[in-house]
Amino acid sequence: MFMKIPHPNALRRAAGFPHTILLGSFLGLLTSAFAADAPALTLQGPDGQTQVVNRFAELPAQLAKSTAPGDWRLTVNGQNELRGGVHLSLAAGQRLIIEGGGPDAGFEAAQVPADQSAIYLDAGNFEVHGLTMRHGPHWSLRVAYNVRYHLSQLRILDARGGGIAVFGPRGVDQKGPTNNVIEHCLVERFNTDGGKWTNDGMLVQDNQARVSANVVRDSPTETMGIRVMGARNYIDGNLVQNVSSKDSGAIYLGAGDGIYTAVGNFVRHNVIVGAQCGVYLDDGTCAAQVGKNYLIDCRGAALYVGGGRDNSVRENVALRCPVFAQMDNRRSGWPSLPEKAKTFSDARARLKKAVSQKDLRERLVAAGFDVNAFEKLSKEDFNRPEGNRLVGNVLMPPATVVKLKNYARPSEPLVGIATEDPALPNRQLPANVTDWQQLSANAVGIQNMPDVAEILKGIGP
Repeated sequence: MFMKIPHPNALRRAAGFPHTILLGSFLGLLTSAFAADAPALTLQGPDGQTQVVNRFAELPAQLAKSTAPGDWRLTVNGQNELRGGVHLSLAAGQRLIIEGGGPDAGFEAAQVPADQSAIYLDAGNFEVHGLTMRHGPHWSLRVAYNVRYHLSQLRILDARGGGIAVFGPRGVDQKGPTNNVIEHCLVERFNTDGGKWTNDGMLVQDNQARVSANVVRDSPTETMGIRVMGARNYIDGNLVQNVSSKDSGAIYLGAGDGIYTAVGNFVRHNVIVGAQCGVYLDDGTCAAQVGKNYLIDCRGAALYVGGGRDNSVRENVALRCPVFAQMDNRRSGWPSLPEKAKTFSDARARLKKAVSQKDLRERLVAAGFDVNAFEKLSKEDFNRPEGNRLVGNVLMPPATVVKLKNYARPSEPLVGIATEDPALPNRQLPANVTDWQQLSANAVGIQNMPDVAEILKGIGP
């Protein structure tokens, strides 16, 4: 199901082409100072003309010399040092492809100031693949609003801050390019500065994007492995391991005042190991589909449903998690955090505007959000976390299925916020499997779910 995409240069070598075809006969014109193993940046324009770029920081100026539409292609060889963040902007109709010319191709970003982004895709259409980025600042790679992007086979290592960040639309009521992709990337040892609720491995604020077959691991800090804030995104086939502590999660959905319009996200076929929380639906996140994931050794709970409604949690496997799902009613009031009331009030106003438009209303309904409840219920009743379904999940070994927490009235018990289905009950099984990599769908009786081994074969750069 998850196919590992070979690096483009590997395909060229297999076909008998030279290691980097972009240089062509121009290689013969270079002096001996540009040895094969020396860092080099080679830029090819839409007209086929090729030139050497001495430093990556010079690339914006080179690109600005032409507004001709078409593809620009930058081939990166060796490790290139960055001393400051580089902003890349393209003219309309242009696309820039940045690719590594070998296994060591990439950027050393230790000298980039901590509050910057090493590479900032500011405007245009970009493909970036086959690069290694080390010691990145606040973000190693940042993508701005309205940018089209396809990021693949990136290796982001030992980042002081976060890995990849996308700042696009967040909800069905906001527009932007769709079908953007982050796939087959590795983010390893990030947030080494130890920031709280920042510096995620991947932060994706976008609609209809795909985050697939990535590895995000080794940051046991209070931040997120993969944070997604938008609508109708697919987060599938990823391995997220040894991340998150305290109040954070491996895969996180949340959207601030967009909680009612950032709906229809799919979290499926992921393998999560050793997190505080496996999948975290924060601050009233609604209408998410969390299904057929492997949640392993989650110290707090395999899943949090933080006050939202109409979420489906179906046929997940939890191994050695003390609690499967922790659920609460935080939208109904937080005595110690009154500012949260404004967030939920703003979200309600945003939803009211969205449902007044026929196309947006249809998108909300298609995502599984109960628009009728919003229109018929009082504000208090609507804020109750209703319509959540918890069905067909497997707990190994037996553990607490649901732990409820009443934020609005801590002294009173919270009941009745998740429905189960007798036709597809949650099951408690002995933990016959000690090695999580041996977990299989057949062993737990879930159809059409890939085995862990199958998912692992398809991931990474």
